[in-house]
Amino acid sequence: MGGMKVGMTVGTNFGGVPSPESFFHYVDRIEAAGFDSLWVGDHIAWTNPTLEALTVLACYVARTTRITIGTSVLIMPLRQPVVLAKMLGTMAYLSNGRVVAGLGVGGENKREFEACGVPHHQRGQIMDEALQVMTRLWKQDHVTFHGKHVSFDDLSLDPKPPRLPVYIGGRSEAAYRRAATWGDGYIAVFSSQRHFREAKQAIEGFGAKPGMDWVQYEYMHVGPSREHSRARALDYLNRTYNMDFGDRVERFASFGPGEVIAERIRQFQELGATHLIINPTCPPEEKHQQLEAIVSEVLPLIRG
Repeated sequence: MGGMKVGMTVGTNFGGVPSPESFFHYVDRIEAAGFDSLWVGDHIAWTNPTLEALTVLACYVARTTRITIGTSVLIMPLRQPVVLAKMLGTMAYLSNGRVVAGLGVGGENKREFEACGVPHHQRGQIMDEALQVMTRLWKQDHVTFHGKHVSFDDLSLDPKPPRLPVYIGGRSEAAYRRAATWGDGYIAVFSSQRHFREAKQAIEGFGAKPGMDWVQYEYMHVGPSREHSRARALDYLNRTYNMDFGDRVERFASFGPGEVIAERIRQFQELGATHLIINPTCPPEEKHQQLEAIVSEVLPLIRG
């Protein structure tokens, strides 16, 4: 599976967030272990404690030197687009172009939209306008824009980022159209092999850019027993998302010995996946143990 990029995320946890010391040690180990990318998810208010994504991304900028860092995915409608363009552009500038803006409409938790004063039913329209605004401000001077949700005249944001790829996440036709129109990459979350294939075909049908990065976001638990790891992955997903995943864990997660996991990842690569984001499906106190298991038992097989 040579050629596939592999990334990690700290992840959201039913058991809470890691301690600051543990968090930064985890980030350091990911970069030292040779992973290609490091990602942060996003919620303002969630079923479990979670850190604010842009603050974490800024910490990644200051803490790392080589690795690509990004959001997977940022709930774009919850942020004012000019301010968001300035924040992401600044981080891309300070990291010498290592930032990826992974963006989506969100929507699982209506309460966070209400708390932020954002109409939940308009989140798609808000994101479409925001994508136009941000991508222009990152590249152009004297931008004028008048839309339903944002309006301004003759605005320039400097310094411009050296590069700032946009990756789109989502499972709807609207998300696929956005990925084809704006995306340098597509992030498939809660994705079986069938969904990944269908999403990729749909985005290509809408006119995807040549050379897009096709990303599979994979929940993963490594262990000697497939049955034990399946139970751990299921417990993580049930408690993190406050719902019963049942047999869907088979479609949305990989678990068991390294060779079993690598075979599932190989299937996604055969479908066109070029990038893997791993979310260790375990509580915070087991994150470092799972990271080392992934480094020793999974990464060599994927890279092999």
